Amino acid sequence: MNTATVGLAYGDCAKAKIVDILASDYDVCTRFAGGNNSGHTCVVNGDTFKLHLVPCGALRNLVCVLANGMVIDPLVLRDEINFVHEKGFSPEILVSHVAHVIMPWHRTSDVSGTEGSKIGTTRRGVGPAYATKMHRWNAIRMGDLLANLREEKTQRFFAADAALHGDELWNKYHEAAKFIQPYICDTGKYLRQALKDKKNLLFEGAQGIGLDIDHGFSFPFVTSSATGPAAIPQSCGLPNLHLNRIIGVLKCHFTRVGNGPFPSEIWSDSCDGELLWLNKHKHGKDMTMAQVRDYIRSRGNEYGTTTGRPRRIGWFHMDLAREAVALTGATEIALMHADTTAGLPEVGMMVDGKVKRFPGWDSHLSPEFNDYVRFIEENLGIPVKIISYGPDREQVYYRT
Repeated sequence: MNTATVGLAYGDCAKAKIVDILASDYDVCTRFAGGNNSGHTCVVNGDTFKLHLVPCGALRNLVCVLANGMVIDPLVLRDEINFVHEKGFSPEILVSHVAHVIMPWHRTSDVSGTEGSKIGTTRRGVGPAYATKMHRWNAIRMGDLLANLREEKTQRFFAADAALHGDELWNKYHEAAKFIQPYICDTGKYLRQALKDKKNLLFEGAQGIGLDIDHGFSFPFVTSSATGPAAIPQSCGLPNLHLNRIIGVLKCHFTRVGNGPFPSEIWSDSCDGELLWLNKHKHGKDMTMAQVRDYIRSRGNEYGTTTGRPRRIGWFHMDLAREAVALTGATEIALMHADTTAGLPEVGMMVDGKVKRFPGWDSHLSPEFNDYVRFIEENLGIPVKIISYGPDREQVYYRT
């Protein structure tokens, strides 16, 4: 069984929880794109684990692969491996020798450059690292950490870096490289053998198809990597991969971090701005659109895992969800945050460019919520098979 999880919106859709609950049925969990610009949060028995590079299958002690499509900050990876081990987990971690390295000048460029601020990046150096990968000549790959880093192509960058003294930077990276060396290998070769051995492979997407570098909904306000399942063969070295399941992950509301268009955003022109939305809130108070937005953000803890920035809040956007299903080939939906919008007498959804109103629900067991789910299924043409109604691993049920 080979399964991919992919976000069908702008990321931040709780894919990590789906990976975590599925992982016990798999042998290998692979991150195939992105870097530590994405944060994946899992809650297990009330304990919260936030990962940025290591796949969430680590919490089930799977073989965890960081594939060649990723860009990796060695300092962050070292700290994260230590974190996983300190928490009592013992996954086998494999890092692609041809994944590209995020170097200090990439972070400096991301922080000081105007492009990152205009797009609203996390400023972790991910975009500049992918740009260097395309430029090729000065790119550094994880396999280079196995050799002497003091090559002419990298030394001149350190000499030009004004943030830290060159020797100090070299020492930090050499220490991290020495720590990471045992984990670096040909992950493509490993995955091809795992496929041949009929092992169960789980692929963990980062961000969402709405931020895909090619197919994103609002270029140039997208991420710098391919986020859909079509990228997995190239990003993992698996030309003959067949995916049995593609689980598209969506929330009952939409969110977005960073700049760029967000058509269903609450308190925007397309959602009637500051006009009164509800007249019969459960607490007996009228609510403006801004208050509805803040209600959802507070209940859903909608703040970025990586940056802590408050996420922009919007209604479910059916038009974009349809496009996302078409682009990803999703075979089923995992619908998250059923509890976050609970308690609102009405819930909005953007359908055919207009806001459609639905009766609110008290819980995920309410008939009103079931009607909402059925509407999503009918319009997307695929079943909603997983419902999440809270952050913890156990707060989930399966629909037949």
